[in-house]
Amino acid sequence: MTVTTLVVLRFNTQADDAVRPIPDTVAEPLEGDSGPMMQAKLMASQRVLEGLLNRDFKTITKSAEVLSQLAVTAPQREEHQRDDLIYEHFRTEFVRLSEQLESMAKHQNLEGAAYVHQNMTSTCIACHEHLRDRTSE
Repeated sequence: MTVTTLVVLRFNTQADDAVRPIPDTVAEPLEGDSGPMMQAKLMASQRVLEGLLNRDFKTITKSAEVLSQLAVTAPQREEHQRDDLIYEHFRTEFVRLSEQLESMAKHQNLEGAAYVHQNMTSTCIACHEHLRDRTSE
């Protein structure tokens, strides 16, 4: 006796229309975005995820290097004034995690690299929340 299960997927076209693709060039800033620097960070982070999924440590390493360089060389914007110690903490932590991600990739530690990438993402979210709160004051 064979039991056949039919799975019906219902696609919500309204939700699908709200999803924006990740830009594949730095020249396409997202609405409300801070410009090319943020786009470069997003693209490098996406490349890290791609490397993690494909177990491509070379891609992870190169992307981690880019993330670290972007964090170190990012020009200070007016809303991120140097007196903002919380922002500086997030920036320092981002550099530290980028370097740790690079190290994990060089040692071909996939689980460690994935964990560090997750921490980087959490740090990014917290920093952006801080900056939104600060600019809304």
